[in-house]
Amino acid sequence: MKKLCAMMCLVLILSIPSSSFALLGVVELEAAVGGWYASPSGDMKYKAQADSDLEDVLGFEEEAFPMGRVKVDLPVVPVVYLMATPMEFEGDAKANFRFNNQDFTAGTNAKLTLDHADLALYYGVPFLGLATLGTVHVNAGINVRVYDVKAEMVDGGTSESMDMTIPLPMLYLSADISPVDAFAIEGEVRALSVGYGQVLSAIARLRINAFGPLFVAGGYRYDKISLDKDDFEADFEASGPFAEVGLAF
Repeated sequence: MKKLCAMMCLVLILSIPSSSFALLGVVELEAAVGGWYASPSGDMKYKAQADSDLEDVLGFEEEAFPMGRVKVDLPVVPVVYLMATPMEFEGDAKANFRFNNQDFTAGTNAKLTLDHADLALYYGVPFLGLATLGTVHVNAGINVRVYDVKAEMVDGGTSESMDMTIPLPMLYLSADISPVDAFAIEGEVRALSVGYGQVLSAIARLRINAFGPLFVAGGYRYDKISLDKDDFEADFEASGPFAEVGLAF
């Protein structure tokens, strides 16, 4: 969580000067906050021979998480896109399991935190917006996602936990279609496959420009995560609808 707070502080630092220049047409700024209602599935283990199913063993269920993002578009240099998503699932175990070489019984309080922050740098495909009269844009670049992973199991006086930070370089691709000024259809994909992690994160968004700089948006987000690092293994999916409100200058 501390790393996410640091990332959001950087978001604010970037946005303060940007907003003042946006009125001059030098900088474009977009900021939004919202919530994501995500359903978990998959399994995990830490120093254990058998995987623990997130739903059937650890008892995780749907949870609502906040989301925040800021996008700064400066002339010539890449667009800077920051997004932060705190994510924590908690439940009471439905079956016995093993974690960190310790046996736990049904009823154990299980918690898995996968807070993450994204920093993307990207450019738009040259001349595509001009050729389509500003109705279609396609962007490509790089993204760095930092996971703050923590798992904690508490059963009476017995507790075990693990904590690690996992940075992942990723590719970034996005597109938007805006046939009229009132609304736009947007999509974002972040993806990676390396030895210790495979991640696919996809967002589909319908954005409605309400009035002035205010917009509201909603859509669907899907994250698939496979991690294998320092005796921690997880095959994890989180998906569900989200909604947000924001400002664009």
